Amino acid sequence: MNVWPVVFLASLGLALATPALAQAPCTASLAAAQAYYVDQDFAVSETLLQECVTRPDVDEATAVQVHRLLALVYLRQEKRFEAERIVTLLLSRSFGYEPDPVLDPPDYVALVESIKAPLRIEREQAVTTRETLPAAAPGEVPARQQAAPRALYAHATLGAGSYGGERGASGTSWLGDVVQNSGVSLSLGVDLRAGRTLGASVSYRLHHIPPLLTLRSADRFGEVGPQIDPETSSRWVHLVALQGRAFYPLRGRVVPYVEFGVSGAVSRINDTVRAGFGPRGGLGLDVQVAPQLAAFAGFSAALILPGNAVDHIDRRGRLGGQRSSDLLSFAEVGVRYRLVAW
Repeated sequence: MNVWPVVFLASLGLALATPALAQAPCTASLAAAQAYYVDQDFAVSETLLQECVTRPDVDEATAVQVHRLLALVYLRQEKRFEAERIVTLLLSRSFGYEPDPVLDPPDYVALVESIKAPLRIEREQAVTTRETLPAAAPGEVPARQQAAPRALYAHATLGAGSYGGERGASGTSWLGDVVQNSGVSLSLGVDLRAGRTLGASVSYRLHHIPPLLTLRSADRFGEVGPQIDPETSSRWVHLVALQGRAFYPLRGRVVPYVEFGVSGAVSRINDTVRAGFGPRGGLGLDVQVAPQLAAFAGFSAALILPGNAVDHIDRRGRLGGQRSSDLLSFAEVGVRYRLVAW
């Protein structure tokens, strides 16, 4: 009897059955891990699922379920970084995956969307850039395929502001002025992110200076100027600022920045509207907390000229004949909400 046909058929059957045999353990592990997850035995469920995450021979449907359940296990153990990593792997394998908003927990649905949204934007930008860039000539290096993100944000801040005064007019020093003359500061504005490293902002700020109406122009130089009438004056100063920003992208969600620009100030002293203008600068940190939402903390300062724009006091002849100035500095925290991206 010729055994070769039998050997051939047996080998063929084994080859066809091998993928199914390889997937069977992961299917069984997934079912067992699901049972342990329901029983809140997350450590055992995690161990069973980790064995299948990196296996390339598992079909896409099973792999998606493995990654989904493992991300849920990590979330229940408050291991958010690990959950983000698993969801990223899931989307790299099946970018069209969408969580079930009814059956899946809300924190898992939000996590998938927070990771998928920026990836979707990057893909769209890469496609657009690839379509618009000219093809590279033979022997040339192709142009960069990834476009920088561009977006328009609205921001709001809450913080404290200090009034530097007239270089010692109300305190024994400039630092004394800053310490004594602090008050609440609020601002609203619009931010433009023009690329990965450049941006601009326009903002309106309302700054409260509690001791402003008690200041007097008589100081150690013996100068006497107009007194401030609390009945017709205001402790609130209005500022409008326009500045450019330079970002320094880091790995992760934290992005430091510096900003430089100009600022105008308006106050009401003795029933007269006073206005000033001058340079400003600042620095801060952006932290991306969601695809459309960022938190930030910053410090900025504005030098307002002439010196009587805020407090009606303007000393002359003490610094080479130059006028004095008002220094307003601010420390604040706030949020930025993305209105549109392109």
